[in-house]
Amino acid sequence: MEKKAKRGFRFNIIDIILLLVIIAAVLGVIYFFLSHDDVPGASDTFSAEYVIESKEIRDEFDGLIKPGDIILDSVRQIKLGEVLYVEYVDAVRTTVNTDTGEQKNVEVPGKLDVYITIRSTDVTHDECYKINGSYDLMTGSYFSYRTPGFVGEGSCVSVKILNK
Repeated sequence: MEKKAKRGFRFNIIDIILLLVIIAAVLGVIYFFLSHDDVPGASDTFSAEYVIESKEIRDEFDGLIKPGDIILDSVRQIKLGEVLYVEYVDAVRTTVNTDTGEQKNVEVPGKLDVYITIRSTDVTHDECYKINGSYDLMTGSYFSYRTPGFVGEGSCVSVKILNK
């Protein structure tokens, strides 16, 4: 009987290319999932000024929010920043005359709109700007807040990133 020679596994160029492609794919997946949070600038801290609008508060609360007050989230008690400027304006509501279809701005008696300008130094940016890593900072964001003299709620109407 004739003995067949045992043939051992030999690398050829196709095997080497296939091995390199597999190694590159594994390294790409590891880079994407593990180092995604380590992107330069992802955890840098910025300062931002933003304005919260509180609509139709009672006029007896005029002057209770003051520049220099620390403003906190009223639920989690996390610092949102420092009040820079407060503007109290007469509350106005837009109504429509049903007969003519005309829109008219009407003052709401006994009510004020409050615009609170706040500076926060703890703003980070990952997928969006966040205050203290918790609160999305963008136009339209809703805040429940408190200062030493007032508790209220409102939405963000403007954002300005200061040192990017």
